[in-house]
Amino acid sequence: MEREFFILIVCGMGYSTSNIIKINLRKFLEENKINATLQGSSLSSIRNYLGKADLIITSLGLNPSDYKIPVINAVDLISGRNKEGILNEILITLKEIAAKE
Repeated sequence: MEREFFILIVCGMGYSTSNIIKINLRKFLEENKINATLQGSSLSSIRNYLGKADLIITSLGLNPSDYKIPVINAVDLISGRNKEGILNEILITLKEIAAKE
């Protein structure tokens, strides 16, 4: 995809868990030739990025209706249980975002 996305990765403190998700996601995005900035954030700092974020990926139980952008729970990227399913959901969501422009 030509467009560059801004993906906000939210976990409790914005460090370890978001970095694990970032590592998995970065490889997937590169393999699919998707340009994206990946920004880790704690729950308390999330509002600082909402104006520029296209997508929130989180390990927390965020309520998607609280946000104007898509929210994907990606705890399975850490556990590995449904990694392919989550990555596919992210890909579909990014394509939908790009198609709206």
